[in-house]
Parts: sequence; C-alpha cells; structure tokens
Amino acid sequence: MTFTPRHRARLYALTSLACAIWLTQSLVEAYDDGSIWSWANIIFSLCLAVVIGYTAYNAVHDWNAPEQSGDASNQTDSPTARRRSLSASESMDTTLAPHNGASDSNSEAKSR
Repeated sequence: MTFTPRHRARLYALTSLACAIWLTQSLVEAYDDGSIWSWANIIFSLCLAVVIGYTAYNAVHDWNAPEQSGDASNQTDSPTARRRSLSASESMDTTLAPHNGASDSNSEAKSR
C-alpha cells in the first residue's frame, strides 16, 4: 500500500490531535491531584509537546505538497521509495559481484 502525501498528512494530523487531547487530559488530571510540577509530569508534557509540534508541522507540510501525477507506485520523491530503490540496487550489485576464486583454490587443494 502506497501512502500519498495527502494520506500521510491526514495521519500526522490525527496523531497531532490525539496527542494534544492526551496532553490536555494529562495536565488537567495533574492539576487536580496537585502533581502538575513534578519532574515526571514536566518531562512527559515536554515530550508530548515535541511530538505534537513535529506531527503538526509534517501534517501542514504534506497537506500543502503538490499531488503526484501518474502511477502512485512510481513515486521516487519519498524517502521510502528512495530506500527501496537503493536496497534493490545494492542487492543486485552483490548478486552480480565477480567470484573471488578463493574457494576454488581450496577445493583444488583438497582434491589433490
């Protein structure tokens, strides 16, 4: 299954929204029980804030990305597509590598 930039943007937006709701709920509960300034709460809230910022930025970035024309499986602009093409070319290089001949000399020595 290939994700278009629009699909990826929706996923990032949903993740950002879910984390924002989680952060709000966590802060309200921490405020109610008086533990809002504990180190664990501060670190947790900062981590969630970073995740919210990252996913919101990527949602906006991918949402405004131009749509790719043509076949969706032929997209080479995405990092995943580039990794797949690189790993495919690397595997082809190893299968087409010339034989070093080291095992041939060992087998000849054993047969003598």
